[in-house]
Amino acid sequence: LRKADESPEFREKLRALFFSDPLFAFNGFFYTLDVRRRPRHHRPFTTFPYQDLVILTKVDHIQRGEDLIEEKSRDMGASWTTIGCFVWLWLHPQGGYDFLLGSRKEDYVDKKGDMRTLFEKARYLLARLPWWLMPRGWNARAHDNYMKLVNPETGSSITGESNNPNFGTGGRYKAIF
Repeated sequence: LRKADESPEFREKLRALFFSDPLFAFNGFFYTLDVRRRPRHHRPFTTFPYQDLVILTKVDHIQRGEDLIEEKSRDMGASWTTIGCFVWLWLHPQGGYDFLLGSRKEDYVDKKGDMRTLFEKARYLLARLPWWLMPRGWNARAHDNYMKLVNPETGSSITGESNNPNFGTGGRYKAIF
């Protein structure tokens, strides 16, 4: 990161790698939070081999527009890997990725400062990225709103909704979680 701050050429090479390989993005730039490990609860997102396969499969299915069902148990990183895939694709400079996040209750979709929510996980990932990976023109006050993140460079969005009879209708999304 120090070299990227000093060298625009190196920074652009890292950007190219970040956007070409989701595993490089996860393992090189994303963090996760494990409150059970305080005070060292901010952890680099070092993926396990099964997570590598999950991440690559999710990205592939999203890009191809295919449905995917994931069986999971606790502590497997299903929410984190899905949010990470959404954020990685949302950040892409070419754009075209709109996503919907949902949960059974609105408070589980977005509640600022509450890491149990899906949006706070996305904010957490974004907050720890170097400035040169963020969308050009990014301003958290303008582009990070309640249940909505907007990429000012591409217009891509991540929006949220609670469970309801019309969940996910009325919009076009690349993927819904």
